[in-house]
Formats: sequence, C-alpha cells, structure tokens
Amino acid sequence: MASLKKKASDVKLNSTEDIVRFMLESDEEISDCSSSDFDDVIDGTDISTEEDSDDDIQRMTTRKIKVMDNLCWTKCKPVSGMCRQIFHSEPGVHESVTSDDPLETFELLFTNELIDMIVKMTNKYADQSNIGKLHSKTLRLSKWVDTTPSNIRMYLAVLIYRGLLHKPRNDWYYSKNLLITTPGFRRLMSQNKLLLIEKYLHFVDNQELEESYNRSAKIQPVLVSLIERFKLLLNHSRDISIDESLLLWKGRLSWKQYSRTKRARFGQKSFVLCDAATGYIWNVIIYTGADTLGIDNRDEDYHASKIILSLLDGRDRKGLPLSVTKVELKRGERVVEYENTLGISLLHWKDKRDVFMMSACIPDTEKIVVRRGIQAKIPTVIHEYNQLMGGEDRSDQ
Repeated sequence: MASLKKKASDVKLNSTEDIVRFMLESDEEISDCSSSDFDDVIDGTDISTEEDSDDDIQRMTTRKIKVMDNLCWTKCKPVSGMCRQIFHSEPGVHESVTSDDPLETFELLFTNELIDMIVKMTNKYADQSNIGKLHSKTLRLSKWVDTTPSNIRMYLAVLIYRGLLHKPRNDWYYSKNLLITTPGFRRLMSQNKLLLIEKYLHFVDNQELEESYNRSAKIQPVLVSLIERFKLLLNHSRDISIDESLLLWKGRLSWKQYSRTKRARFGQKSFVLCDAATGYIWNVIIYTGADTLGIDNRDEDYHASKIILSLLDGRDRKGLPLSVTKVELKRGERVVEYENTLGISLLHWKDKRDVFMMSACIPDTEKIVVRRGIQAKIPTVIHEYNQLMGGEDRSDQ
C-alpha cells in the first residue's frame, strides 16, 4: 500500500487533471516508466498555483500546446500491443479488521486519538468563548462543563440516531407529546448537553488558523484522519473509479453546489476515488471552490495518464487528430487511432451520440452485450467503462 504520509498544499482544481493527479497518489508501485524520455511532457502539464506569475503561466501554456501539437497519430497499432501493467498490491480487507460488529468497525474509523482531539479542541474553544463572560445561572451556557470522550461518543450516536429517525425539528426528539415522543432519545443525552456540545464543537484551534485559511480548514483534521483510516483498512483492487458526488445539504454553506444531473441537486460536492467492485471510498476531496485543498505537484512518472488528461481537458480537443474527432459515423461504427510514442489510443464510436474514449491499456476489440434482449457489439473500452464506473454510485447507496 502506498505511504499514507503525503504532503498537502493548496491547489486550484480547475480541471480533470488536477483532480485525478490527487487521486493517483496510491499508484507508486504500478508505474515503471522512464522519466528521461518524457521530461518535456511532464513540464508541459504542470499545474499552475495562485503564486505563479503571468509569465510562468504563459510559458507553461505555450509548452503544453507545443507538446500537444507534436503528437503523432497513426492507424497502426503499437508493435508491443496495449496491455495493463502489473498490479502488485493485494486487494482486500486489512488483517486488523477481524469482526463484522458495526460498533467495532465504527471504532476502527473513529479512533481514540481522533475522539481525544475533538474533546481537546471543543473544550479549548468553549474556554476561549467564555473568557471574561459572566452568565446568568438561568442561562444554558452557565451549565457548561468540560466534555469527555464518552460525551463525544454519545453525541456521535445521537447524530446516527437522528439520521435513522428523522423529525422536522430537533426539539421534537425531546418532546413529551404522546404523538411524537421518543423516550429513548432523552435517555441518551439531555437536551441542554446536546445543544452545548453542538455550540462549542470544534476540531481546530481558531487562534492557530492563518488569516487566509481554506474554507474547509476547520474540518481538515477529522477528514485527514478518516481518509488515513479508509486507506489503512482496505487495499483497493486494480480497478478504481473516480467521480464526483453530491451530499444533500440545503442549509447555509459557503461552498454549497448545485448540480442538475444529481438526484440531490443541492449539497456539498466532493470528488471520490472508489473501489470499482465494492464502492468502498478510498480517498476524497471536498470541493470548496477555487481554494480547494488538493495535493502538491508530484514528480512520479505517470506520463501517459498526464497526456490523456491534458487532451481530454481541452474543450477544442487540441492535439487530437481531425480524422477521428471530425469524422461522420453511422450508429455502431467506430474509428481508432494510436499515439505509439506514449502508447495511447483514441476511439470515436457512434451510439445514440458520438462517444470519445482514450485509453493507455485497453486494446481495440469488441464485446458482445445484450441490450434490451438484443445482442450488440460495443468497443471493449466502452464495456470496461460501463462495468467499472459504478463505484461511486455504489458508495452513494
């Protein structure tokens, strides 16, 4: 498994390349390309950060266009053929997971260290908020006492319970009205205690945050801890899927997004890397806009992937052969060309609409599938995509 200790920096996620560069951080043992052959390619696809000057951005853009223009496409298949590289990792659940008990599984994610950190930051924020303030004995704030790990665990249980038993208003959980009462809820935690924890709940020390901190900085310690546990508890299989996800949220949130293609429509957008077979979330980026926290620009040799992403990112498909992108096809027809230096293929296939696919490992063959009871031939790369891109959908379920 790849090392969990990755250096993070603020990167603007302006393109698919930026997102996938972060997601590919686990593939160190897969790539065995030579860096000397593709130095110009790497230089041509660097990500520009906010600190880049206009001259630097212009120079990188010019170099990238030059590389794209120098690609040589042909209808001849690569002599060595196209095949997947060897996947060395052993997929499956980590040996530390020995039980199917939901509580034990939950505690593997929310470790004692994470709970202790939440307790420490919550108590510190309460102290900072109440310095020099005298509250009336009749106010709820006067009843605050330092929270404990058991209080935080019970609060997390309350959150899960509220997710299973939804009520329009939070105070209804404590109502004694016979029509809506839930006596068991009041026995978990008093209403005053719950409201006080929600008021002071914190994951960072506000006084240590920089003036221009990222909008998700206040939840980063918890997010980073959970992602590390996600990676540690399961080795993903060879096939992974990367897609965007939308968590339903209609309240106040500065980075709330609208997506008409998602069922939730409004919510918190994130980019997730999932195991294609199980839907297990292995890595995630929470999208907060231009200041989204990503991963620094790495020097590993993912040359073909970088070129593919660069080509796909251009709306005008610069660098792609017009004999593929502009050709008129009838339904079921396809045309393929190859860039043999990088070992990538470009497919144009006509279904109901024109479909364009690029691959560095899947050969130009066909699969027979059954569509509405009728057998049909589709390109193998399309079939692979349909089979493997459901990981994020399974995680949403």
